[in-house]
Amino acid sequence: MNNYHYIFFDGECGFCNRAVIFVLHRLRSKEQVRFAPLSGSTARKVLQSRPSGDTMIYFDGSRSHTHSDAALKVTQLLKAPWPILSVFLVVPRLFRDLIYRGIAKRRYLLGDPVCKILESHERAVFCD
Repeated sequence: MNNYHYIFFDGECGFCNRAVIFVLHRLRSKEQVRFAPLSGSTARKVLQSRPSGDTMIYFDGSRSHTHSDAALKVTQLLKAPWPILSVFLVVPRLFRDLIYRGIAKRRYLLGDPVCKILESHERAVFCD
């Protein structure tokens, strides 16, 4: 499709939207990364299967990563010190995903809906 890395997220979740803004402001390079809601047309085009809303998905250009794998792989795209968190990839996925799913289950309680007005240069990295 193209050479972008995509971060797909729950577009109706305030916690998820805040996480996206956090990542956006800490990316080493915004040129290769695009953000899109899981419910949007970009997710349907890029992902092979219909995504569920219970996980973020990181598509690295060739492969999709979900749950804690996605979150930790995204940290590798950020400015220091955040990439150090990727060391947790050595922890068995079962344990990491238990924590991820616990947070995901409560994500609507962790943040109010966000309606941040993005700058024009920020809007450029968002897809439908």
